[in-house]
Amino acid sequence: MLRVHALGSRTGEFDGRNVLDQRCARPQHPFLAGRCCAPGSPLVNKRLPRTVIALGFASFFTDFSSEMIYPLLPVFLTTVLGAGAISLGIIEGVAESTASLFKVVSGIWTDRARRRMPFILAGYGLAGLVRPLIGLAGSWHTVLA
Repeated sequence: MLRVHALGSRTGEFDGRNVLDQRCARPQHPFLAGRCCAPGSPLVNKRLPRTVIALGFASFFTDFSSEMIYPLLPVFLTTVLGAGAISLGIIEGVAESTASLFKVVSGIWTDRARRRMPFILAGYGLAGLVRPLIGLAGSWHTVLA
């Protein structure tokens, strides 16, 4: 059997305790208290649900595309569309305010509806559909709208 030894806290030396045979030393949620978290235990072998994995990938790719376009948006607005500093500030302020407002409203709405998936699909779908349309804008007013 593979033995993993604990590192002593003061001396920096390995002591003779087998870590795999011990309970977790870190603070735990009351629901998990007393359960083993060693490899092979039921808590370690549980797999994430497919929906969590799918939402993780969707979130990753949405954030990835947002982070790619976000630094280029001010350059596009100023050079191609001729927007000034004030219009950039207005666009950014409206975008942040709208995002914050929709977070609150959609959170309340999903709590009342007790369904999350339609809101998640609508949010990621809308973000994916609207982001390429910024390139078709003729003026900064269109980007603001």
